[in-house]
Amino acid sequence: MVSTPSSGEPSFRTSSQDPPTTNCAYRAIVPCDQIRKDPIAKELIEKLTMEVWMSDNSYIISYPISAGTQYNMVLSHHRPSLVDAVEEVDMQELRDTYKDYDPRIKRIVDMVPKAQRWPLMVTGPLKTWSSPSRNVVLIGDAAHSMVNHMAQGAATSMEDGAFLAKTIGEVVKGNMSVAEAVELYEKERMPKADLKQQVSFLNGAIWQLPDGPEQQARDAAMSVELTGQPYVRSPNLYGDPATVLELYGYDAEAHAECAIVKYLQRRESGHSQRGITKSMEDKYMNWFRPGVQEKSRL
Repeated sequence: MVSTPSSGEPSFRTSSQDPPTTNCAYRAIVPCDQIRKDPIAKELIEKLTMEVWMSDNSYIISYPISAGTQYNMVLSHHRPSLVDAVEEVDMQELRDTYKDYDPRIKRIVDMVPKAQRWPLMVTGPLKTWSSPSRNVVLIGDAAHSMVNHMAQGAATSMEDGAFLAKTIGEVVKGNMSVAEAVELYEKERMPKADLKQQVSFLNGAIWQLPDGPEQQARDAAMSVELTGQPYVRSPNLYGDPATVLELYGYDAEAHAECAIVKYLQRRESGHSQRGITKSMEDKYMNWFRPGVQEKSRL
């Protein structure tokens, strides 16, 4: 993770100002019509699925876009030296990086006509996302850019906007000051963004393990998913139950509404007899109950 200076006033930094990294990515799009002409590669576009191809210090994540007419690839890799800017690359260098990959995806990599190398950088964690007077606030990558290994950069930005819109809505209603709305946004959203930054970094490390005992243990733990047996943990963080619920199942607006209630009332009001709050009921029971209305109570 990238840390901020330990002294002086908090400074806002764009990703281009963050320390350079060895982790980079090529981005490439290949027409599916071109892939269909290849007898080996065409298998990969028969179904609209996402694939992750893992290797030592590199991986490829691939999936169809544009209603299945284009095939998108993000080709992550590490360089021996730091990279701090977008670079033009020799296409043979790109192909050599993935020359030992599965022949199906390698054939598609070889179809890429040109590409650039993009450094993957991390912003923060910052001490604050706002100015001292709380009248200027950061959201999205300006506050917490992250590596792309969990595909959560844009999603986290939208969560920021949804949460902040709810708190600013209370300002419009006269229930909070702007400073209070921004303070609540920072207090609640900063830990969420930090979590995603760390999980994203760790997922990249999981995907890029070198061949050996750790890679074999990862593959063995992931293989349970292929058997159809129930499981509670997986190094495949895209399928790990706890990670899916915490990251992909997160509802920024519901989080904001609960945080606002707690801030204004110090504690969310519960059922008059049982003390059960609606947010707890929603989390543990209402999610599976058919026809439950928003204001349902036990």
